[in-house]
Amino acid sequence: MTITPAAVTALRAGTGLRGRLIFSVANMEARRWELWEHDFGSGQDRRLFDWRSQAAWATSNNLLAYYGWPQEVGLANGGLWIMNGDYTSARLVLPRAGYPSWAPDGRQLIVERSAAIFLVNSDGSGLRQLTAGAHPAWSPQDSAIAHRACPGGACGIYLTDARTGAQRRLTSGADDDQPAWSADGRSLAFVAREDGHFHIYRIAADGAGLQKLTDGPADEGLPVWSPDGNWIAFRSNRNGVWAVYVMPATGAEMYLVAAGDLLPTWLSEKMTWRR
Repeated sequence: MTITPAAVTALRAGTGLRGRLIFSVANMEARRWELWEHDFGSGQDRRLFDWRSQAAWATSNNLLAYYGWPQEVGLANGGLWIMNGDYTSARLVLPRAGYPSWAPDGRQLIVERSAAIFLVNSDGSGLRQLTAGAHPAWSPQDSAIAHRACPGGACGIYLTDARTGAQRRLTSGADDDQPAWSADGRSLAFVAREDGHFHIYRIAADGAGLQKLTDGPADEGLPVWSPDGNWIAFRSNRNGVWAVYVMPATGAEMYLVAAGDLLPTWLSEKMTWRR
């Protein structure tokens, strides 16, 4: 089933959007990465930090994990950082690791490191490789890890059990990437390439009901679900510049949230949506 969204409109009151969206921006003028937050309640944007990206919010314990390389440590010493929900007490947890995603109980994270996916406790202990792959996302309901992988050249989105290591292939597109779970763990959004462009798709966790949610001569990516499961935020260059958009999870009308440039390496970025 293909769903082509309606024309993009400005975000307006009464849509029912709640929470705060955290996303990274490549500030070309200042020549730095910046982490920003959009508050759907107030409609306001604010810059949180510099030299931080790939944020992941833990609802269970109100912590924010991210990839950071503050100026005092430099890019070569970047890694997984965690801070409190009020954006204080940042601490380096695991060097040379990024793209975090939290376990449902907030005690562990899944991270990407050296083209592989690792489990690690929230204090940095217990590091263990789970599988080869990239861009992991932990189901908010169980031990399933969605990620991109290409075992034996069979690329796609895979689901790997964090406890047993059992793995199954969910999608088979050569460029399928960036899986993101719905809050109930029943569906995923992901990115796939068609006609030379990346678009957002939706699929059930059992592989049924594939839907194309975006279309047109533009690239879309970095999908993330709202905490209530009714919306999907994503990045797109459909108006000639990169910006943040949101649409109903069924792929209807798009709303422009905020502008924010990205680098050609945008496929390695991610966003997070906190309550």
